[in-house]
Amino acid sequence: MAKAAPKVQVLKNDRRLEASNLMARAFLADPVYQYLIPNKKSYERRLKWMMRFMLRICPYRGVVHCVGEPLQGIAAWLKPGEKVSFLDEVKAGVLSAPFHLGIRSAWRSNSIMAETRKNRTRLSEGKHYWYLWQFAVAPESRGKGYGRALLQPVLEEADAMGIDCWLDNSNAANIPIYEALGFRTVEEYTIENKKQIVKLWHMCRRAEKTKKKDR
Repeated sequence: MAKAAPKVQVLKNDRRLEASNLMARAFLADPVYQYLIPNKKSYERRLKWMMRFMLRICPYRGVVHCVGEPLQGIAAWLKPGEKVSFLDEVKAGVLSAPFHLGIRSAWRSNSIMAETRKNRTRLSEGKHYWYLWQFAVAPESRGKGYGRALLQPVLEEADAMGIDCWLDNSNAANIPIYEALGFRTVEEYTIENKKQIVKLWHMCRRAEKTKKKDR
């Protein structure tokens, strides 16, 4: 008997803390987040706050899916054509970001979000797309099908709508994982800061034509 696919649900507000802790564990060694939050002593605490901020802001313009009990994975999407406004950020707590992250980390985070959004607009030729803002699977649960199950609802909806999906990958090791899901690298984005060089990969999954049912 085939193993049942993991059940995917919309994340409830009362599970944001659990979800943000999972996301922080998943991105603990991520090079881009280590660039955004260079303070090693407070890195993990600030990373958790950043993840909570993302989960607070995403429901205004998108959807957050989760899988597992306890949680094993999170996928936060922005819907096609939706843009995070300053008011959305204020509601999610952006004014307190310098206090929680430090001025340098808050500035870096804002800058990289603006720059990558501008790049995607150029690369997508202004077309609307689903944007995978955050995607994390618990380190101990990788390779068990949680990631594919998490993304499947939106990938299927995107195909039905004929709309592409985009993401910004912050770790070279994850490229084969995204490629297995149909994403392809469109362009690399390099950040150079003194002797530190980090990269992001703008990746896109083109909408697949769905088969029409026989009438």
